[in-house]
Amino acid sequence: MYLSRLHLRNWRVYSEATFDFNRPTKKRPITLIGAMNGHGKTSFLMALYLGLFGKYGLRHCEGFRHKANDSKKDSALETMRGAMTQFRRIGASSEEPTEVELVFSPAWQGEDFRELRVLRRWYFGPGNKPKQGDSFETLEIHVADDRYPDGRPLAFDDMEDAHQKLERRLFPAHLTPAFLFDGEQAAELIESMGDGGLRKAVEVMFGTTLLQETVDRLQAFITRTSQKGSSKRKATELEEERDILERENAESNRVRGKLQQQREELTANMDDRVRQREEIKRQLAASGGVSGGSPEALQALVEHAEHEFSIKRRSLAENLSSAGLALAASRFSDVILLQLDKEHLREEWEKVRDATLTRKDAVLDIAMPEPPERDPLTGNLSSIVRDQLKQRFILAIDAIYNPPDPQMAKNYMLGHVKGDEARERLREHIANANNGLAADLKRYAREYRDAASALEDANDRLSLAKNRPSEQSRLLAELETLNQEVQSAERRHGELTSQINATKSEMEKRNKRLGEIREKLKDMGPDQMRAAIADRTRKIFETFADRLRETSAKRLEDVVTEIFTSIADRKFRDSRVRLEPGQPPMLQLANGTELHLSGGSGFERRTFSIAFCLALARITGRRIPLVIDTPVGNAASDYRHRTLGVLAEFDTDQIIILTHDEEVRLPFLEAIEGRVGQKFLIEFDHGKNLSEVQPNKFFTFAQ
Repeated sequence: MYLSRLHLRNWRVYSEATFDFNRPTKKRPITLIGAMNGHGKTSFLMALYLGLFGKYGLRHCEGFRHKANDSKKDSALETMRGAMTQFRRIGASSEEPTEVELVFSPAWQGEDFRELRVLRRWYFGPGNKPKQGDSFETLEIHVADDRYPDGRPLAFDDMEDAHQKLERRLFPAHLTPAFLFDGEQAAELIESMGDGGLRKAVEVMFGTTLLQETVDRLQAFITRTSQKGSSKRKATELEEERDILERENAESNRVRGKLQQQREELTANMDDRVRQREEIKRQLAASGGVSGGSPEALQALVEHAEHEFSIKRRSLAENLSSAGLALAASRFSDVILLQLDKEHLREEWEKVRDATLTRKDAVLDIAMPEPPERDPLTGNLSSIVRDQLKQRFILAIDAIYNPPDPQMAKNYMLGHVKGDEARERLREHIANANNGLAADLKRYAREYRDAASALEDANDRLSLAKNRPSEQSRLLAELETLNQEVQSAERRHGELTSQINATKSEMEKRNKRLGEIREKLKDMGPDQMRAAIADRTRKIFETFADRLRETSAKRLEDVVTEIFTSIADRKFRDSRVRLEPGQPPMLQLANGTELHLSGGSGFERRTFSIAFCLALARITGRRIPLVIDTPVGNAASDYRHRTLGVLAEFDTDQIIILTHDEEVRLPFLEAIEGRVGQKFLIEFDHGKNLSEVQPNKFFTFAQ
């Protein structure tokens, strides 16, 4: 995703300002925003924090980091009111709100992201004092979709609910210091790693904290039900067997689907070859036939042989199918008949349910007529409430048929047998399955071989005829090739059919065992069942949490070290960044000496902060816009070159660099010019006492 628009109104030094960002490309992801100190760089960054997350973003704003962490809801809200008096533009009319609007759009690689617009307003009364109650702050969230490409309003219950929905679509608020970064805050970023603040956020991002909490809760539940341990173990064994069988069935389904697709493709190809063969026969007949007998007699002989062969092949296939059914029915007839009854109940239930749901719109129009003006009962409700009431009514209609009758089938195991007529035919087939169909297979096979031999002989006579004209020779050669291709396709078709039937037979055996397992599990007590599931889940989560924690910590150290050493002073070339739990980040030098980064120089702290942020973005794959305020400060020239070079080559969708005039001067600007897609210059108008945004402009440097 990328930030496509930021609109500010009555925000610090801005009266009305808009940043419209071009869609970044893979080659040019960087946007430069220049401003002298005090002209609006930090205001830009604060607008992102508070516009996105309101009071949840205040903790990342300079001067409010400790106050905003108060756990009391009212205290946090009052802190936000106090903060907004400082963020509001001096001299703003009390009738005008302070407003931040942000738009996020899909990035160049077409990720699965819908455009999102966030509009947050804060209202003030006389004396520019924040309004009390819910009228102080409003929030609108608009999400684009196929039906509403310009965005539709997202409904939410309160600010808490809105915050959660916004995080799900963008990124959690605790990640903002890792992607929206102030270079001057490097020291505090390091300190928060030491006291666990940002480290905890990172663990939440990697999922280790959530996994451990889940493991602890599962263990507590298992302990409470440990008195019935034997039942729990038995349930666990049955569930493990069930899972294995279900996995095998899923794999068999995948294989069978692939085989069926191959058979369908083969059938289509074979039909095409048969049509070509018929056309060649027609051309041969029109050309006068071949020698070695009258043309009419030879053609009639071939056609008769083909007709007989087709009849015998179809007869053999039908009786083979019947024989297979006879064998299956002799072993599973009771199970099949019971399943047929259950599926009959399900089909009847679905018919009644679908008929009711088909009429839901008409029923709903009676209950809540449209338009609202002709509805004296609910017409005075707001459109949102009416829509919510309609949705509840629809759910109520659907609930009439849920839960379904437990006696009916949960799914269609015999999905190809639907309808009373089809089921009755299957019952008749089962009843007659053992009446000697298999005994006739030899006769049908012999007749098939005889017909195949007669067809082959007729084709041979046709192909071996002497003194045939050249055109007839060509047609006969093509006919011979097509005959071979059709015969080969028929053999492959038979092989695929056998494989499909074998796979189906294996699944039927597994389904029978699955039915037995499910019946046994159903008879067990619910507590034992839950404990068994919890025990198996706990083991999986526990193993995964340990591996994830170890892997993620090492991976994070590796990538932070790689980026840090590529930027920092050359004396740190062979050093390694260590991120030990409960400790601030440290640098382990090549000679084994350890250096706490919190005690390092300002440039070293800034280097770690940039390396840490870029490492998180790379490892997690979160393509969140990267916004960095004063990334290099007044560092030495070689440091600036390395830092800007790393940022310019970093793989992300959008990088916005906020800089003052002494930070990215001409030599450094020329080094990254090929990666810059857009520039802005923020200029302060002393007469108006406000900052204005100048697109497509930047500082002018002397050559």
